[in-house]
Amino acid sequence: MKIRLLLFFILICIQSSFSETGYVCELDLNCDGIKDKIHSGPQGLFGNAGGVFAVTIANTNGTATQTYLIEGNPNNFVYEKTSDNTGRLWTFWRTGAGEGVIYMRTFHGNKMKESRISVDVEMKEALLEKIYASGKILKMNIVKNYTPQVGLPWGK
Repeated sequence: MKIRLLLFFILICIQSSFSETGYVCELDLNCDGIKDKIHSGPQGLFGNAGGVFAVTIANTNGTATQTYLIEGNPNNFVYEKTSDNTGRLWTFWRTGAGEGVIYMRTFHGNKMKESRISVDVEMKEALLEKIYASGKILKMNIVKNYTPQVGLPWGK
């Protein structure tokens, strides 16, 4: 009886470890003509506001040169290409009821510069409306049986 219970528990754990849902989007973030990648972290680190994502910047042969961890919701990443051929990624991270932080991440080569604006309820709607109107809301691809990239300091 104890062995059956142990086997049942092991099977449940194995099944749940392979049934994660992840989010992936490939696009040229730094405007160098090569697709970069935004991909989600472990599903266990996601809550109502979103979770941890990795932004991986590719070099000219398509291999990763730099990876940054950022917070975000898979439904609110906005990308814009500026007039000086720079890529910007906007996200909103909710910190309370109607409050949060708007992040603007600018990409030059394999470097990312982050700016943040803390917003309250009144500011949030006006700023997000402008941001969403100016850029392109990214379509994250939903991946079943997703495995987050190994070796990144997820949740640390």
